[in-house]
Amino acid sequence: MFEFRHQPLKTLYFIYTCFTILFIRVPYWTVKSRIVPRPRPSWGVGRQVVIHTIRAGTAALFKTSFPRPVSLEEASKSADKLGFEWVEPTPELIVGDIREFAKINSVEATRTGGFWYGRKGSEGKLGCKAEPGERVLYYLHGGGHIVIASAHPSDIAVPSLAGALLQHCPTISRIFALEYRLSSAEPFEPSGAFPAAIIDIVAGYTVLLISPTVDWAITHTGPESSMVRNKDTDYCGNFFEGYTVRALLGKMPPGDIGTNAYMSPGSLRIANTDGMFKGFPPTCIVVGEGEIAYDSNVTFRDRMMADLGRDKVTWIESYGATHDFVNLPWFEPERTNALKEIGAWMNTI
Repeated sequence: MFEFRHQPLKTLYFIYTCFTILFIRVPYWTVKSRIVPRPRPSWGVGRQVVIHTIRAGTAALFKTSFPRPVSLEEASKSADKLGFEWVEPTPELIVGDIREFAKINSVEATRTGGFWYGRKGSEGKLGCKAEPGERVLYYLHGGGHIVIASAHPSDIAVPSLAGALLQHCPTISRIFALEYRLSSAEPFEPSGAFPAAIIDIVAGYTVLLISPTVDWAITHTGPESSMVRNKDTDYCGNFFEGYTVRALLGKMPPGDIGTNAYMSPGSLRIANTDGMFKGFPPTCIVVGEGEIAYDSNVTFRDRMMADLGRDKVTWIESYGATHDFVNLPWFEPERTNALKEIGAWMNTI
């Protein structure tokens, strides 16, 4: 893993990957998809080829390295243009178990920042104080949980989904996307281990979960599990092969990945789940039926419903949809249908 992270091997490997994808693998996948039954009857050849391509691109990152976000200091230099705003730390809110976990990994509350998306204020700037009655969505990007991606506008995934949410959720006027700390582990400099991301995002309240990963221990196993049956309809397998878990755990014991409810709330190794979600706000969970993490999300949903009641948990499932499909503009009509349901849910809270 990451064996080609140094130059010039990194550049050579990317050239090799791009060449083989364009001139060898895409033609092969195209022919294969026309001959071999596709994993879902509703999938066209193009969709199958794109999923293969994303999976190959992800695999290439695990052979080289992940792109790092633009630094907050650099973003602050173009604050008005980017809609950037600093977010001050709130160490007084870090209490209980989270405080103890933070001590283990020497994680402290630090200043971070985020980016505004949506309409501009009266001064012509993206970032401005909320007006009376205004509803602002607090958005946390994905990316292998916490090892990749960014809230910066240069990461095309965030502006794409932000625009779609604003279009289909009329009660939301603006979105603030937080740039929380990413985690890393050997062979890179270890940093941002659990619970750094939680400390950064602790001010959030209402939860909208899009394709969440809730079982890093992979406790939902077997030949009929979604980890096996959906391997051809998802592209996230590499994130479950060890690096993400090592980056997340930091100095915490390896066994904690399957027993710590903060990291894997859908794990089957958690001994007592009663009251795990007591006091949580109304929650909407959006999941693709074709995700490898589908089974653990069902467990996660059932546990939330047991604590909150079925009326407080909205489950939006799209048949044949892959991981994070609402963030893929070409995954239609499933994407738009789910966004309409999300908009309807937001109207109720």
